[in-house]
Amino acid sequence: PNFVAVLVGGTMLFLGGAMVFKRISSGNPWFPLSHTIGLGLLALVVLWGWWMAPPVLWLAAAVAAVMMIVSLWEWVSFHGGWIERMEAWGWPIAVPMRARSDRIVARRREKEAQRNAKS
Repeated sequence: PNFVAVLVGGTMLFLGGAMVFKRISSGNPWFPLSHTIGLGLLALVVLWGWWMAPPVLWLAAAVAAVMMIVSLWEWVSFHGGWIERMEAWGWPIAVPMRARSDRIVARRREKEAQRNAKS
């Protein structure tokens, strides 16, 4: 139990801190989905580690796998993004996602323009 708490708890603390930092520094009103999913997966790893008592190497491999998923997700997001890939593949879900993204960007630009006009 102590190893699970240290290994997974420390990783969750790191991922949660990075998640909060990215939300604050980007100005987005939401937390990064990749980090939120990563925290959920790490919570499942904690439950698995406490209930099943897997070998230490398996537990470490599970934590590493979750972090690889988060990092790959982040890499794809910053190199073309998911919406662009779905549009290129012709997926119908890309249309409402693009519309929502464009509305959010337009609102952000309006707020910036209002702030600049006041100063």
